[in-house]
Order: sequence, then structure tokens, then C-alpha cells
Amino acid sequence: MKTIITTIIITLILLFGNATVYGFANDAERTTVADSDKEQLFSNYERSLLYGFESEHSSVIESVLFNVLEIKTVYPEFESKAVEDALLNVIRNGEKHVVRYKAYLTLYYYQNQERFGSNYGILSLFETRTPNELYLFIDLFITDRLSGNQLTAR
Repeated sequence: MKTIITTIIITLILLFGNATVYGFANDAERTTVADSDKEQLFSNYERSLLYGFESEHSSVIESVLFNVLEIKTVYPEFESKAVEDALLNVIRNGEKHVVRYKAYLTLYYYQNQERFGSNYGILSLFETRTPNELYLFIDLFITDRLSGNQLTAR
């Protein structure tokens, strides 16, 4: 029951905070948020994400990880040391390996979002893919980057 309530609270906070990713086809359709409003919006995002990271349930943590991906995609300028620390904590202390690895992929994307190219390309993935497919996309992106940059022994 606590899991359901926590998930509902996080979802409501994100919905009322304009975190909707879907439907942004171009700049004209994308809603803009004034800089003064972004500070409050980012503060709300940070607070709700950190609240979600406190959960004991890995399903809630996975939802929060996906929310981090969404927020960072819509608002690349969103930065929070507290969220990064929470991601590191999940990587180090997560209950399940899958959750720890998703946290690693989320942190990589969070810290290197500009390497993934246009936000609109990533936004289309949110519209057409499942969360697991998004994590696979990030994993493949990292793997391709590593394999192209590694030295080979002869």
C-alpha cells in the first residue's frame, strides 16, 4: 500500500510540475517556462525525486529513475547535486542488481545528456519505447562509445 501511495504522490507532483514529455514535436509546440518559474519547478522536481529515492521498494526507485530521465530530457539544464548523490547511493546500495544498473545508466545519461544529441530524438523514444528499451538504448550508446575508444592489444 505504501508503494502505491508513494508512486501516486510522485506522479502527481511531476504531473502538476509540467514534467510531461509527450507531444513535443517542435519548438513551436514545446511549452516554455520562465526562468523564475524554472527555479521553483526544479526545486519541486528535486524534492519529489529525493522523496521517491527514500522508498524501500525497488519498483518505486525504478519509477523515480525513469522520472529522472524524463526530466533531464525535457529540461537539460536541470542540475541537482542531491539527485546525483541519490543516484550514486542507489548504484552502491540498491537492493537489486537491475535497479543498481538502471541507476548507473540514469546517472550516465544525467551527467552526459548532451552526448546523446538532439532532445527531440530522445523525446521520440519516450513516446514509442518502454522504459526497459530506453535503458537498453543508453546501454548500447555507452557500449558503442567504449568500443570505439578502447585500445586493442596486439
